[in-house]
Amino acid sequence: MYCATVDASVRSFACRHYHFSFADLTGFIRELRTAFNRLKGTVSLRTEWETDELRFRFIETRGHVLLSGDLGRSNYPVGTGSLKFEFEFDQTYLGPFLGDLDVIYRALHG
Repeated sequence: MYCATVDASVRSFACRHYHFSFADLTGFIRELRTAFNRLKGTVSLRTEWETDELRFRFIETRGHVLLSGDLGRSNYPVGTGSLKFEFEFDQTYLGPFLGDLDVIYRALHG
């Protein structure tokens, strides 16, 4: 099990220092790299039992990626709030991001 701290904001709405748990870092990196190399597909990061999710969807016709997420719905107590968001960015930002994920993976697994 892995846990990342996520900060996400959309205008004045924000989710700060959110603990995002997920199980398969290796699979996520592999799938994201494959989608990046093909410039198509959708890759999700989530756990089996939570509703939190981050999704990377490649928009082939524009060379962009749509990052969307849904954070906080599964936290207790009920009614504390959640943030659902999406934004589009150029696919070239993913190369350095994948490099950062590789560094993190090596630091955790040697």
